[in-house]
Amino acid sequence: MLSPVDIHDKQFNVKMRGYDQDEVNDFLDQIIQDFSDLIKRNESLSADLKQAQAEIDEFQGMKEALNKSLILAQDAADNVKQNAQSDADAIIARAQKNADQLANDAKAHHDQVVGRAADDARRYQIEADDAKRNVQEFRQHMKMLLEAELEAISGAEWNRTIGAKIDQPVPSHTEGPLDNEGKASVESSSSASDDGVTEIVFPDEPIK
Repeated sequence: MLSPVDIHDKQFNVKMRGYDQDEVNDFLDQIIQDFSDLIKRNESLSADLKQAQAEIDEFQGMKEALNKSLILAQDAADNVKQNAQSDADAIIARAQKNADQLANDAKAHHDQVVGRAADDARRYQIEADDAKRNVQEFRQHMKMLLEAELEAISGAEWNRTIGAKIDQPVPSHTEGPLDNEGKASVESSSSASDDGVTEIVFPDEPIK
């Protein structure tokens, strides 16, 4: 391939009845100029192509690095998500376990309190029943004592002693001494407490 210099230095033989030498030279000069422009343009395009290829290579490297970064970021995000899910599951499990434990403790405490309350209620009911029974027995015993005393003071011994039956009226004026002034006084006594209440003490055994 000839360069523009080779074309410019090329010499042709001149013959009779040939082309006009000046026109040929002008045409060749034009071809040389165009060829030089094409070479320069080609060199410029080659340089631009190299620059573009370098930029493409750079962009390709950046693309690959970005893809790797995206992959790493996705992996990191997946790991974070998995760890967060694991932590959340663990927290929920612990919370559920604590809630169950608290519920069991509360139920056990409630059952214990209710059991104690039921035992106390049964004990109080038994004590109340015992108190009622004791009061009833005391009342029955007092009734029997009073009935025995009433029967005793209504008997013939008392009638002979006072010379009258219990249903007879007592004389309004008595000349003799009171029953507690003589030697044959009835064995009954009364005492007044500090608050002015008179307490009557009956004999241990009924009078026959």
